[in-house]
Amino acid sequence: MQSNSCPCCGADLLRHVKGKNLYWFCTSCRQEMPVSGVNKILSPDSLLSTLESKIRQPKTAVQSS
Repeated sequence: MQSNSCPCCGADLLRHVKGKNLYWFCTSCRQEMPVSGVNKILSPDSLLSTLESKIRQPKTAVQSS
């Protein structure tokens, strides 16, 4: 079984259901984390590549009318 860690404190996360929504809960720092957010945060390689692509993108000027 895969263990998910809290991106804030590193403690284990517990899976919870509220209504029809699934989320992770950290018993250490008592924060709720959306499932998709935790999965993205927990992948350092994808986080690094996302940051690199954002840094390399040229900024576009906003045209005013």
